[in-house]
Formats: sequence, C-alpha cells, structure tokens
Amino acid sequence: MPKLPPGPSIAILQTAKLIRDPYRFHAQCRERYGDPYNCPSLNGDVVCTGDPEGIREIFSADPDTFSPWAVDTMRPILGEGSLLLLVGPRHRRERKLLMPAFHGERMRNYGTVMADVARRHLEARADGKVFVFQDSAQAISLEIILRAIFGVEDDPAVERFAATVKKFVDVASPFVMFTKMLQHEFFGLGPWAKTKRALKEWDALTAEQIRARRGRAGGDDILGMMLAARYEDGEPMSDDHVRDELVTLVFAGHETTALALSWAMYWLHRDPKRLERLRDELDAAAGDPDKIATLPYLDAVCNETLRLHPIVPDPLRMCAKPFTLRGWEIPAGVGVAAVSALAHIDPVVWPEPLKFRPERFLERSYKPWEFLPFGGGARRCIGAAFSVYEMKQVLAVALGENEYELCEAGDVVPVRRSVTMGPSTGVRLRRLGPRGALK
Repeated sequence: MPKLPPGPSIAILQTAKLIRDPYRFHAQCRERYGDPYNCPSLNGDVVCTGDPEGIREIFSADPDTFSPWAVDTMRPILGEGSLLLLVGPRHRRERKLLMPAFHGERMRNYGTVMADVARRHLEARADGKVFVFQDSAQAISLEIILRAIFGVEDDPAVERFAATVKKFVDVASPFVMFTKMLQHEFFGLGPWAKTKRALKEWDALTAEQIRARRGRAGGDDILGMMLAARYEDGEPMSDDHVRDELVTLVFAGHETTALALSWAMYWLHRDPKRLERLRDELDAAAGDPDKIATLPYLDAVCNETLRLHPIVPDPLRMCAKPFTLRGWEIPAGVGVAAVSALAHIDPVVWPEPLKFRPERFLERSYKPWEFLPFGGGARRCIGAAFSVYEMKQVLAVALGENEYELCEAGDVVPVRRSVTMGPSTGVRLRRLGPRGALK
C-alpha cells in the first residue's frame, strides 16, 4: 500500500487557511493534489475526500474504525460525557438513549412551539426597518432549544440562558476552538479566559435547571426525558453527564439551524419565482405543523440550502485503527474527513452546482455519500431531523405570514464563525409587513 496521499505542508499555515476559508481551501487542495489529499493541521494529519466513493467508504466502515477528532481540544468545552466525544459501545448506547427525543411523535410535539416562538420574534421587527435576519434566527432557534430541550417555561429564565449562550458564542474564537495550545488563560486575559468564564456561568444555570426539572414531573422536554431515562442496567444519567449532553445540544444545534435559515431567506429573496412557488405551497398548508413538515417543495428548499452551504463543511474523525481510503492505507492516529463542501458541488452529481435550484431534489433522490449536510455513518448528527423540522416551521411563519425585501448590495459569502460557517452579513432584510390571513 502507498503512503499518505500528497498535500500541502507547514501545518500552522494550512490550519489558518482551513479555519478562515475551508470552502476555498479544500477546492484548491483537490485541484492541486487530487482526491484524496493530506491536510496537515496543528491537531495532526487529516486525509480529505470529496469523492462520493471515498465518502461511501468512510460512512460504510465498521463504526469502531474511527474515534472523535481533537478530543483534547473539545473536552474542556463539551465535557467527558458529550455524545460527540464518546466511542465504541458507550457511544452506541448513548445514541440509542437519546435518539427518540429527536424523531417521530416527540419531535412533532414541538411544531406549535417552534411556530409560536418564530412568530413572536419576527413580529417584533418594526416594519420598514432593516435588520439582520441571522440575529432573529439565532434568537428563535435558541429559544426553541431552551423550551423544547431544557423545559424552560418562563420568559426571564429564557432570557438569562440566551444571554449566557450569546456571551459564549461572541467570545469563542475559531483558533481557540481548534487549537489546544491556545487554550490558556494568560493571567485571566485572552479569548480562552473569556470562554471559560462564559462556560462557568452556563454550568451554574444548567445545574439550577437540572435541579428544578427533577422536581417537576411530566412534560415533553428532552431534559425531562434524560432525567427519566435508564440504561439497560437500570442506571440513570448523572447530573454531570446530563450537563455534557445539554451543552453539546445547545452549542451544536442552535447556531447551525439559524445559519441555514439565514441562507434560505437570502436565496429565496434573490429568486421571486421560487419564493412565490414556496408561498403557494405554504398557503395550502394553512399553518398546520404536520402538513408543513411534509411539503415537498419546502423540503427541497431546505435541502438545497444545506447543499450549497453545509454549515460544517468538513466533519472530521480519527482512525482508531488502519483504514483503507481509495487505495491509500491510512494509519491509526490520522484523521479522515468526508468533505461536503466538495461533494456538494460535484458537477457530475449536481449539474450547475453553484446555482440555487431546489427542483433538483424533486427530480431525483441522492445517496448518503452524495448529499451529507449532517455527516454520515455511525456519527451522523443526531439532531438532523429536528433541525430540518425546525427550519420548515420557522420558514413557514417567516415566508407564509410576512413580506421582506433583501437589502444586500452585493453577493453574500460564507465566513467562519466558530466551528460553523455562516453568511458574511448575516443577511440584511427589511420587513415590509404581514402578508395577511393565510389562504
């Protein structure tokens, strides 16, 4: 077997480029080195592929072939018990325990909550004034998480939690998130010190909510489900473990959905015909969350948005044992990445790949290694269905009940936030007013 595939050198320089603009970085690497290619980083070598067959090999491998990437970097933030950091039987046990909360009837119970939260935030925007839609989308998504996952019921508590999360998101530097050597306080100063202070505040609020939720029976929130759940041996989740899962769900969930919503609003308001087609479909659903969830064109719009803008464009995993990728023998300890930023613009699979054209998802279906906005295989995002369901309910309120004008002079491009990629301007809109009663 040959050695690692070719790729750029000088890890610190490549890490900086990868963090700043992963879409461009991966496209340039594939053009220069072929597919797969090796990307050295400060956390080690990563062999990357955007080829559907290479991605299929990763997703279909024995789950125990891989372990999480950069565990030492993420553990101080997510905690020992985070699903993202678990491996082997413990990871499978945890997924089995949590999966029902994000699918089926339990997920559908949140439809009305999602619509009500979106309606209240969007109606608070004054008619005629320009606002950043991403700000509203993040507030909406975070409140949905706090009410549906945490079981937070009163508005002051929602505001306290939201302020703490916003503080963390605002101070979280992508370099600190990805680079262990920068996770030092430097006498209480710098981004890592600010991040730790925000996490300390978050942990205090979370502990308080866990105590309160233990004393209140019933409800459909996910925290209540976690506290009532039992593993096969009858043991409950500890408070520390519950905390780790909650912080993972909040920080991995609220911003990703909000960014996808912002991109959807951007593309639809650049394309009046497609916007009108979607509104006709939404009007026919008459605000029914169950009907909204099954609308074919709305589903296509969500998928096309996630195709053009995979929020995490290159999810990583580490080889726990040797793994063969497209004929290359990848040793244990080296990372692999199924790069959706490349797979989603493959012209063989996606004709006119840079064009927003939701109809492609009505014309044919795509394999999991061709369309992978939430990763794939045994480590596919557990909240994928929940996120898309939320997108549909929020877009139904935003577009079915309101009129907006796009206020962008030029193209909006993706930029790095923390772990995620989002629109450079946040997507500026002007609310023109309500559309009137649903037909």
